[in-house]
Amino acid sequence: MPTYYQVNDDVKIKAILRTGFSDREVVTYSTIGWGVYLTNLPGKPDPDYPDDQLLEIILPPEVSIAQFECKDVPPEKGGIRRREWIVPASLLNKWAEIRFLPREVWKKKWERWVQRKEDEAVQDLKLMIAAGFVIPARDSKGRVICRDGEIAYTFTAACEEWMAAGGYKAELKRRISNP
Repeated sequence: MPTYYQVNDDVKIKAILRTGFSDREVVTYSTIGWGVYLTNLPGKPDPDYPDDQLLEIILPPEVSIAQFECKDVPPEKGGIRRREWIVPASLLNKWAEIRFLPREVWKKKWERWVQRKEDEAVQDLKLMIAAGFVIPARDSKGRVICRDGEIAYTFTAACEEWMAAGGYKAELKRRISNP
């Protein structure tokens, strides 16, 4: 089932759990709207905001919020891409299953998400090597280049042609749609 997240301070989270969501003005990087801000990532708890809490919002598969998605969300530090929505409170109050996640659970959920993405990146590298799109980088004398004890890799001409032709766009779209 589609799962989304909202971070808010302790007082607002308690109010949501008690009386439900309420619409408000939401300003994101690319959108200004009226509703409830949601994201597809739990994010990392910020020690500078100790009162922040996390809600996990689960919607039934038949309820789509695609039309409320914010476009052009830039990557965060480390290249992490998140998706954002501004959703009417009435939709969430009618359909959403809401769970409060204590800070320790929130932290572990984020760590598991990061680990899963790191594992996927390693698997993707292995697939690109097997497909001949990535090879070990070599210096001018043909020796394999290592950085911090690890082999450095480079894209092959075939990969660069594939990327230039847009062959990667469908795969990126699939990955962004299924975080």
